[in-house]
Order: sequence, then structure tokens, then C-alpha cells
Amino acid sequence: MEQIKGKLWIFGGLVNYKSSNDLKVFDLDSMSWMAPIRLEGSTPPARQGHASVKQGLKFIIMGGCNYAINTCYSDAWSFDTVNMKWDNYPNFPEPKNGLSANVIGANIFIIGGLQPN
Repeated sequence: MEQIKGKLWIFGGLVNYKSSNDLKVFDLDSMSWMAPIRLEGSTPPARQGHASVKQGLKFIIMGGCNYAINTCYSDAWSFDTVNMKWDNYPNFPEPKNGLSANVIGANIFIIGGLQPN
């Protein structure tokens, strides 16, 4: 979950015991949920246990797992909150679940997490 332009952006997680790839937005000014965002084109696979950071007006998610399909991810996706579009970033070396991440300058640092072995 990240705050960008007065809104909280929330991706995925566990919903009714299933991993989700929904993108939800809570407007802090009106204190209400916005209508569900339906996007065309490529979107990140459903997951839980991922990390998120914001960089400028972009919302970035990385890692996590979808246990229903026994898959953990080493990918990273960036959501442009202006153009409302996902872009896929290069993968990091190994899948991680329950990781943390921080932005320092132009760099994203991934911290900890579990490997699925």
C-alpha cells in the first residue's frame, strides 16, 4: 500500500483464501473507496506477501507468492498512476516472499524475505 496524490493504492493480497491481483484505491480526501479499477493489457499475476514502494507518481510491486498455483515471483511491476498502465521491470535474482523494500534516491533496495525452497 502506498500513498500517491492523496490516494492509497493497494495491490493484491489474500482475498477469501485466494491470491488477488486487484488494484484498489482509497481517496483520502473523500474518505471513500473509488470504483474498482479495470485495466486492459498486461497486469501482474495474483500474489500475496509482496512488497511495494512508490517512486514519484509510480507504484511498484515486487516478489510475493501465489500458493494456489505453487509459484513465487522474482518480478517487479510499476504502475503509472497518471497513465493508469502497468510496466514490467527486469526480474531480480531469486523469488522472495514476505520481503520488504525501500527507495533511496533512484534505487530500490529489497530487504529480507523467504525463498520458496
